[in-house]
Amino acid sequence: MEPDSHLLVSGPPEVRRRYIDWGMFHVEQGFLADWRNYSRALKQRNAALRRGEAELLDSLDTVVAEQGERLGAQRRRHAEALAERINSLMDDIGERFGPIELRYQDGWSSETLLASLQEHRQRDLDRGQTSSGPHRADLALLSNAQAARVRLSRGEQKALAAALLLTQAEILAQSGTRPLLLLDDLVSEFDEQHFQAVLARACASGAQLWLTGTQRPQLPPDHRVFHVEQGQVTELV
Repeated sequence: MEPDSHLLVSGPPEVRRRYIDWGMFHVEQGFLADWRNYSRALKQRNAALRRGEAELLDSLDTVVAEQGERLGAQRRRHAEALAERINSLMDDIGERFGPIELRYQDGWSSETLLASLQEHRQRDLDRGQTSSGPHRADLALLSNAQAARVRLSRGEQKALAAALLLTQAEILAQSGTRPLLLLDDLVSEFDEQHFQAVLARACASGAQLWLTGTQRPQLPPDHRVFHVEQGQVTELV
C-alpha cells in the first residue's frame, strides 16, 4: 500500500488487471503458463493483423480463444473470491458507504471469445490489433450500484484500495503462503482510527508487516523500529 494505491479504484483497467493477475500468480499453480500461452498467441494474431494476413486468422483465432477463455475463467474465480470477502473487510476498517460489488468483465462482447474475434475481425484488420480478449478485461468496482471511481471520495477510494489489497493478502495466507505487506506512509493516508483499523486487520492476516514513513505511529507491542538517514540504518529502542 502506498500513496497511489487509490489508482486501483480510479485508474485505468490495466491497474486492476495487474492486481488480479498478481493474486492469480500466487494462488493458481497453472496461471503463469496460461498467461504466457495467451500472450504468445495474442502477439502472433496481432502480427498477422498488422501484415494483413487474413488467411492465418482462422487457426490463430481458435488458439487465442481457447487460451483466453481459460485465462478469463481463472480471473473470474479469483474476482468471485475477492467479492465474497470485501464487504466484511470494509466493515472492519470502519467504512460505511454502502455495499461494494465486484464484477469481472471478460473483455469481449459475444457469448464466446471465438465468436467475438470472428465478429470483429475486419475491424481488427483495419486497426492492426485485437480488440477482444482478456487483455481488455476489467474488474468493475461498484458502490451502491454506481462506479466507485465516480461515487467515492479520494479518501474513500484509498480505503477501498486498502481493503482490496488486504483481501488478496488474506486469500494468499489461506492458500498456505505467509504474505509480506509493505505499507508505505500509511499514517499520512489515513486518520488515526482508520490507520489502526487497517493495521489491526493486516496483523490478523498473519502477514509480516513493514511500515515506512516520516512519522512514528502507535504500533503493536511486537515490533522493531529503524531510522534511515543518508543510507545509514539504525535500530531505535
